[in-house]
Amino acid sequence: MRECEKDRVGLFECLLTRGLQSALADRALTTQAADEDRDLLFALLYRHAATALRRAIGEALEKEEDGESVAKARAIVERVLGEIDRTPSGDSLFADPLSVLLAADRLNPVPGEPRWADAVRPETSFSQTTLLTGARGEPALLDELRRETETAESVDWLVSFVKMSGLRPMMPVLERFAERGGRLRVVTTTYVGATDPEAVLWLSNLPNAEIYVAYDTGATRHHAKSYLFHRPHGLSTAYAGSANLSKAALSYGLEWTVKVTQASDAALLERMKTIFDAYVTDEERFKRFDAARDEAKLREAILEAGRGESGASLSSATPLSTFGIELEPYPFQQAILERLDAARTLHGETKSLVVAATGTGKTITAVMDAKSVGGRTLFVAHTMELVNQVYQTFQALWKGASVGKFADSVKELDKDIVCGSIQSIALNLDMFKEDEFDYMIIDEAHHATADTYQKVLAYFKPKFLLGLTATPERADDTDILEIFKNTAHKLDIRTAVEIGALVDVRCIRIHTNIDMTQVRFNSVQYNVRDLDVKICVTERNALIVKTWLDYVKDKRTVVFCASVKHAEQIAALFKE
Repeated sequence: MRECEKDRVGLFECLLTRGLQSALADRALTTQAADEDRDLLFALLYRHAATALRRAIGEALEKEEDGESVAKARAIVERVLGEIDRTPSGDSLFADPLSVLLAADRLNPVPGEPRWADAVRPETSFSQTTLLTGARGEPALLDELRRETETAESVDWLVSFVKMSGLRPMMPVLERFAERGGRLRVVTTTYVGATDPEAVLWLSNLPNAEIYVAYDTGATRHHAKSYLFHRPHGLSTAYAGSANLSKAALSYGLEWTVKVTQASDAALLERMKTIFDAYVTDEERFKRFDAARDEAKLREAILEAGRGESGASLSSATPLSTFGIELEPYPFQQAILERLDAARTLHGETKSLVVAATGTGKTITAVMDAKSVGGRTLFVAHTMELVNQVYQTFQALWKGASVGKFADSVKELDKDIVCGSIQSIALNLDMFKEDEFDYMIIDEAHHATADTYQKVLAYFKPKFLLGLTATPERADDTDILEIFKNTAHKLDIRTAVEIGALVDVRCIRIHTNIDMTQVRFNSVQYNVRDLDVKICVTERNALIVKTWLDYVKDKRTVVFCASVKHAEQIAALFKE
């Protein structure tokens, strides 16, 4: 075994064989050995014998012809078992032909009892430990959990939060599971307000379901994610890893999950069950949920956690006021603010990048951070539309500061905050002092490697430079971290969906056979007139409306159009 290589010094935990003992003596090495730890001796003897037997069986099956290989492997096992005259079942002789028993059913079935020969089995074995990573060609975790539930007598879930997106695909199998008398126990929390109360309510209405909720997530930092499936005949299994009960985590997320089987590691599975049992009996931390009694409490706790949990206290958050209403950052925004503050105060950083999915409020977060730092601020955007938007945001959220624009013919330099377009600033650098601004923000920072941005960035010397982007990867393989040096925080779309910052994504792709190669592009945006010619097509517009009718009829909808003309045409079709 590799850990017992005789030509090295260091720590070991292996059986001291005669050959190893002799080799160590030849090298004049001192050794430390022990024989009083019976549990360790059992584990190492078992592993030593299993490794030798596995190697012998594997070699037999590889080297011989098909018929002879099975016979030789069988003979090896029967010889070993015959020597010790003891097997787990007390039966050392295999049936002919050698085969694996998969199911047994009554000749006269009991009403309501499933036909086990027809049961849907997981793709992974009941007997072998397996790692699931979500890679192409591997079984999806969601599919495996559904299949495991179909054959389990009882099921235990330990998850930080439960989302309807993850529960919905499980509902049919859970209903069948409950109908045949299966018991479901779920331990979850209100952590960061991510749990959907409707999901907890649905689960609590299942027959034989017990739901336990940790409301005090400040004291109970519960991040475990495990799914246990209990069966007779040594076929219990468990999945432990990083996947909460959400569609993103179970279906397409980059999640690693280890499947543990009772056959391969009974002690570990028993420990998982024991710890789970301890949780459900801990009335201080995990409260048994009763829908009639606790629904209002659950909803309020989730709402409160969503306002006040960020992985750090929200008490340091700076309330912001807009239109007379006090605003507080969302938990994920507060986490970004604290990371930026730590980058400056603890690590002395003067540049940082924030990567956050579209729709998570990067601009508002940047305004909050700029306000907390104070001083003159320059916000650089690449379109006039974005300049106008951020101008309004600064006006609304930073009361007492004067806000101006620097774009096209508007040149308002005598303001505390200047919101400018990259084009206008680059063409008029002589109007600015290089150290004029304390804080500089580059919106859509993935453009920052372009020549125009490089010219502006080389000129200004702010005390702190912040880049904002949802898409840091560039098609030309240039690295924007060479400019911003470090990423203070990253909130990808999957995480944003999981914590409820964004709705789950469902994409329907429609092929319209539109040729965009002749549409002019100035490296920032497409030519609107060219787009109108290509996109404002009656048949194409009708297809958009038909797709809406087919998939999302009667739901509130936002349609993003290429131009005002295009929007008017689409609106007219919807009204029809």
